[in-house]
Formats: sequence, structure tokens, C-alpha cells
Amino acid sequence: GRRKQVASKPSKDKEDKNEWVIVKEEDAVEAVEDSVAQGAKVTEKGKPENKDKKTASSAKKELTDKKTENKAEPSHKDAPIMPSSMGKIRPAKPNLTGLPKKTALKVRRFAAAQYAQYIGMDLDLDANLLFLADEGLYAPVPEPWKERKDLYGQPYYYNTETKVSSNEHPSDAYYRRKYNKLSTKRPAEERLLLESKKKAAEALRLERLKALEPPPEPSRLALFLEQAGTKAAFLLLYLVAAAATGLLLYLIYHVVSNFDVKGPWMFQTMALLGSVDAQLYTGSVYFDGVNGVEENHELALQWFEKAALTGAPAATRMIGLCHYKGKGKPQDFVEAAKLFRQASDKGDIASKAFVGFMHYKGQGVPVDYILAMDYLTDAADKGDPNGALNLGVMLVEGKACTRNYAHAWMWFKIAQRHTEMTSQVEPFLTYLSTRLRDWEIDTANQHAENFKPVGR
Repeated sequence: GRRKQVASKPSKDKEDKNEWVIVKEEDAVEAVEDSVAQGAKVTEKGKPENKDKKTASSAKKELTDKKTENKAEPSHKDAPIMPSSMGKIRPAKPNLTGLPKKTALKVRRFAAAQYAQYIGMDLDLDANLLFLADEGLYAPVPEPWKERKDLYGQPYYYNTETKVSSNEHPSDAYYRRKYNKLSTKRPAEERLLLESKKKAAEALRLERLKALEPPPEPSRLALFLEQAGTKAAFLLLYLVAAAATGLLLYLIYHVVSNFDVKGPWMFQTMALLGSVDAQLYTGSVYFDGVNGVEENHELALQWFEKAALTGAPAATRMIGLCHYKGKGKPQDFVEAAKLFRQASDKGDIASKAFVGFMHYKGQGVPVDYILAMDYLTDAADKGDPNGALNLGVMLVEGKACTRNYAHAWMWFKIAQRHTEMTSQVEPFLTYLSTRLRDWEIDTANQHAENFKPVGR
């Protein structure tokens, strides 16, 4: 084998001749180990310094005797041929001395996770078996195995009985088999679920990696289409802007040409721009002549008809009111009843009260007290003041029902909540006060205070 010259100090007998002893490399290393074991100091060149200053020949003799006496002790030549550093290295046990409790726990868990991967554990599927990895990492070396280190500084294990050396800890195979046994006991459904989650996480990771890759260079055709699309987008934007400008100019012209300086200018503007509520409000202002605006039934009817084009039931009711009162249109009870019924069918509460009142009076429709009572009750229950007033009148007169003054008093008080109905309600309350007792009036007042409209 290859021999290396190791310089040891010359003996005293041959110091003048300055002779050097040639020692094998492994013998020199053994000498260093033995000296370290005896507590001797080691120099930088690997030569043991002994207080007795032994000669080279005596040192060689002691090494030979030591090797002969301890044939059972392993040496570096007993290590496996392939160093453990070239294979899969077993994670080392961390030194937790002096570390805070939380830090030590984190370090220990990290080391256990490394050992888990070392024995083939899938941490994604079997994280609950990490305790097994922690136990295996700190497992002691069983007898008759001894832990040694090879020339590369990596640990290996020597069996003093069978004279067999191994790079793997003797307990690793046991914990690997134990993990495989516990892992196979997991229910099939749970394992499939965990595997699907793992695949999804892996797919997400690959997708993110793919997103980090530089995009491919676009072809000439793609660049041409992109430029053409940009130009088309600018052209379309220009056309939309031109159309919007034209529409805005038309609306301005429409507003200015139809604007009434004396009318409610803000609501008029919104009405001209198409707001249904503004159209109804503007029409009502002209119909009643309020807010300093003179009555103009023809103009009010025009606004109501514009709002009715959108299908608003309130606009239909106001047109019917124009026919009923003969304002802006000749008085026509039949047409008014028809329009009130249309609005009522669309859910307009005030129209229900008008339909009921016209059936009660026989205006444009046959007299039908039962149908009138139904419409007026529906309108009154939903909080319409006209419905409450007319229902009270029917209860006083006893039409289609038995007279009930107390019940009529309650509906009159409910209608009186609206100030515009006060003048119409007062005569009936005066009349009923002579027909009812005080406790009946108090009870009716209490019911009126507790009344809440249906659906509100």
C-alpha cells in the first residue's frame, strides 16, 4: 500500500545521527487517538507530546504491542469501504444545551422532521407520526454495536461480536419498519384525501413555478394583431366619445327647449333627463299649483303621460285623477275607473281606495257595496288615508255591513294622522262623539294608536 513519511521526534540515542522512523499512516492516526484517550496534548502536525519524551523506536514498539493486545477494538480500516458521506447521511442529534425552551423545542422538531425524511416518512400524509421520528433520532446504540468515526469524520457503527461495520444506525431499520406498519393502518379514505391534498399542493407549486418562468416571445402575427387591436380600441373609444357628446348636446337642447323658467327647475331638469319620480313630482306641482307655481293641468297631464310610458302605476293613477276631476281632460268617470283599476292591479294602494269609492258611489261603475268594502278595507289596512276615511263612512252608514261607530271612530282617527284629511274627518268625529260612550272612545283611540299599516 501507499506509505507516507510521518516525521516523529528522533530518539535520544540517535539524536546526533538525526534518523527518522517511517511509520504507516494508520499507525500514526492510532497513536494520535491513543494519546488523546490518555489525555495527552496533540500538536498541529498530529504528533503526540508526551512529558516523558519517548524515543521513536520505543513509541513504535508500544504501538505494535497496543495493536496486538487490542485486536478486538475496531480501527479506521474496519469502517465500510464506501464512506457514509457519499450516501444518505443520518441527521445528527442537535445540541440543545443552553437554548431557551421554545427555541430548543423548534430545533428538536426540525431535527425530527429531517430524520423522518431520512427513514422515508411522508410528512404531508403522516405528520401525526412525527413522534416516531423523534424517538428514532434519539434512540441509543444497542449492544453489541459501538459508534465510531471514519477518516471523513462521519459516524459508522461496529458490531464487536460479528465484526460487521455499517453506515446506518442499528435502530434505523426498526423505526423504518415500525413507520411502515403504522402508516398502512390509516383508513383508505383518509389516505386518499391526504394524497389528493398533496397532489393539489404540488400542482399549485408547479403552477407558481410556471408563473415565474419568462413568457414566450410573441410571434410577428401576434404582435400585428395586438397593434391592430390597440388601434381598433382607440377608434371605438373615439366613436363612443363622439356619440356621448352628441347625446349630451341633444339632451341639453331638449332640456333648454322644454324648460319652464317658472317651474321647479331642479326637478324639471331631472324629469327632462328621464327620472320618473321627478316627472311625477313636476306633474303634481303643476296639478296642485304649489311651491309658487301656477296650476297648469295640461302641462301636468303631459308630465304624467311621460311617466306612464315607463309603466309607473302612480302615473296611471294621476291620469285617471285628471279624468275624474276633469282637469286637463273632459270629466269621464268610466275612463277614470278604468285607469284606477289598471293602477290598482299593479299594486298602487291609493288607486284601490279610488276604485272602492267609485263602486260605493256608482261613478262610472255599477254600485257594489261588497266590492267597495273589499277595496276600501285593503287600502285602509295598508295605510291609505282616503281608504280609511271612506271605510269609516261606510261603517257609520251601515252599507254592506252592520253599523259600528267605535270601529268607524278608529278609522277616522287613523285618517286624521294626515293633516290634509283633518277638515274632512272633523264632522264625522263630532257626530260620533254624541253616539259613543267615553270608554268606547278611549278604546277606539287606543286601537288607532296601536295601528300599523300592513306591509310597512
